[in-house]
Amino acid sequence: MSQSSAAKTKGRSVVEDKLYPAPLSSHEDVSKDPIVFWDTLRRFHFIMGTKFMIPVIGGKELDLHVLYVEATTRGGYEKVVAEKKWREVGAVFKFSPTTTSASFVLRKHYLTLLYHYEQVHFFKMQGPPCVPSGKFEFLLVQQYLRVTCSEFFVFYHQILTRLCLLLFGLFVGLILFITLQQLHFLFTALRAGLAWLLWNIPRKGLMIIRIHILKANLVLQQLEE
Repeated sequence: MSQSSAAKTKGRSVVEDKLYPAPLSSHEDVSKDPIVFWDTLRRFHFIMGTKFMIPVIGGKELDLHVLYVEATTRGGYEKVVAEKKWREVGAVFKFSPTTTSASFVLRKHYLTLLYHYEQVHFFKMQGPPCVPSGKFEFLLVQQYLRVTCSEFFVFYHQILTRLCLLLFGLFVGLILFITLQQLHFLFTALRAGLAWLLWNIPRKGLMIIRIHILKANLVLQQLEE
């Protein structure tokens, strides 16, 4: 067994009774030919009895072939983790700015869909399935908690912002309501005043006209006498 295989064996732990199958194709072939990669990956998951589903990130299906090639080019899963190159791997996919925690998501999908496939086809491992050493698992959980907390604070900030906007809207609405009520009272007063003017001006005008007519009649009567 090579030194690389021996180092890998130290981090191995049995996760189920099944053993790794023989490589379904060479690493060179699966790296160069996407058709061979997808065919062998599906067959591998079928043989291992593991669930296989192409993940979707940012509304698009994740190209697992590109992910596998980029990770193995950098030495495989554990080396990419140790050297903190997941961000570098994620840059290849050019995710939209709205895709948060892309590095963590890629790492998670690689671990669940490609890690064992990598062990067989890249490292040529045999025997019981292996998992990353505890250090890497701890880092994964730690990063997950960090991302979860980050997403929680983002969510909390969004809720707080919306609550502030709601309170501001209620305050403005109250001011407008009071203002409109005052305008309503003012309008009512203006309408009452206008009605009073429209009602009283003609009455007083008619009274003045009637008075002048009466005075004119008295003058005429005096002249006739």
